[in-house]
Order: sequence, then C-alpha cells, then structure tokens
Amino acid sequence: MFKKAFGILILFIWFYISFLIVYFLLISLDYFYTDKFIFNMEILYTLLYKSGLATFLWILIGNLSKKLGVNVDKR
Repeated sequence: MFKKAFGILILFIWFYISFLIVYFLLISLDYFYTDKFIFNMEILYTLLYKSGLATFLWILIGNLSKKLGVNVDKR
C-alpha cells in the first residue's frame, strides 16, 4: 500500500515539475516576443489543477476497470 501511495506521489511531483518547466518556457517565449511578461500564474494553476484531476480520474478508472474485470491490456 505504501509502495502504491509513494508511486502516486512521485507521479504528482513529476507532473508538477514538468508543468513548471513548461511555465518557465512560456514566460521566456512571452518575454522574447513582447518584451514584457503577459503570461500570468492563473494559467499555470489551471493547468496544474486540470492535470491533477485528469491523473486522479485516470487512476480511478484504471482501478475500477480492474475490479470489474475489464481487460484493457491486449497482450
């Protein structure tokens, strides 16, 4: 159980770091093209919220499909 919780925590940390990298890339592109910072943090928070929600739903649907016996893996 702790192994699964640790894996989910690592997944969320990976998503957070990847979106921070994307955010800083967008800021640098914005500054390069406009010479001012127009991109604001609310867009990043929206992206993080939606990615966290999507990850949670993805894990939930995967667990429900296993419990219901739906075989998604075609190997």
